Amino acid sequence: MDFINGQDRILFFKVNGNWLPIGCLTDNSMEESSEMMDTTTRDNQGWATSRPLTQIYTLSFNGIQLNSTVVGGNFAVASYDKLKQLKRDKILLDWKLEGVIYPIVDYAELLDLENL
Repeated sequence: MDFINGQDRILFFKVNGNWLPIGCLTDNSMEESSEMMDTTTRDNQGWATSRPLTQIYTLSFNGIQLNSTVVGGNFAVASYDKLKQLKRDKILLDWKLEGVIYPIVDYAELLDLENL
């Protein structure tokens, strides 16, 4: 079995209908979790049981900041300055993680950029 280094995936945001990669991306990750509600059954034989409620995911990424908003900048990428403005404007963004060997690894619509 061949293994693919996860850091080779590129994170893209859809801005004005165009998929823009994060400029100078150095690493990224995705975590998923669920809020669980404890349940009780008569036949669980002493085991704890639960049901998932809210599904949560978090995308983390780091990169080197570059100009992607003013004259002389690289408008083909999304850097901190562009993402910060989109967050402040409360724009919800589609995102995807994409690689070369496995084209689309994961994606979702309407990401809230709350922690920029």
